[in-house]
Amino acid sequence: FEFVDSTFNDPKGHAEAICQEIINRKMKVRLRTMGINPRHSSEELFELMLRAGFVQIDATPDSASPRVLEKLDKGFKLADVERMALIIKKLDFPTMWFFLFGGPGENAETFRETLDFIDLYVNPADLVYMNAGLRVYPQTPLYNVALNEGRVQKGQSILQPPVYYHSNELTKKELDDLIWESTLKRHNCLHPLETTPPAEMIAEAIATRAAQKLNEPMFRTLLRIRKNWRDSGK
Repeated sequence: FEFVDSTFNDPKGHAEAICQEIINRKMKVRLRTMGINPRHSSEELFELMLRAGFVQIDATPDSASPRVLEKLDKGFKLADVERMALIIKKLDFPTMWFFLFGGPGENAETFRETLDFIDLYVNPADLVYMNAGLRVYPQTPLYNVALNEGRVQKGQSILQPPVYYHSNELTKKELDDLIWESTLKRHNCLHPLETTPPAEMIAEAIATRAAQKLNEPMFRTLLRIRKNWRDSGK
């Protein structure tokens, strides 16, 4: 079962109460959730989630650059993201990370800052999605940035067709090239065009999980196979 709340642990205390109730009721379920807010993450929360039956979480900080985080008005600092990552690593909590590059203030240096974070803090067994461009939604800080920069006009529909924000400090091609280069050097980092594994890889993962009686999230099995394929030049 998946909690599809984009910020499962906000406000603080609510997620803990949910997990404790699941534990109290002795519910035997496998759970995951879409979004974890770094500011309200804690070792206590993650331990409760594991006890409640969570087998995977999705971490969506969008950036690990102090400059970009501030301009996005995310409500948390890089220190919060680092602290969360250290707890995730300590508990070996299977995690899919999501980073959206190209936000306000994004440039080659801020891109490198997020890449350094991935190398230092993210478990290589965990998956990292690296996407370019941020969808602009009404009544958000990013919408105000886009409005002030003349990217959108007052009264303009930004839902149909959708509007995406890209930093003016990097061209779309430059950003895409940086992402491709990063994913080619890291088996656990995926470009948006690689999000669907080849059929042969999925078949091998299914066979491996059955033979080894694996209970881990599928993405971890696929990542190991992906690394083996790359190492063997397949």
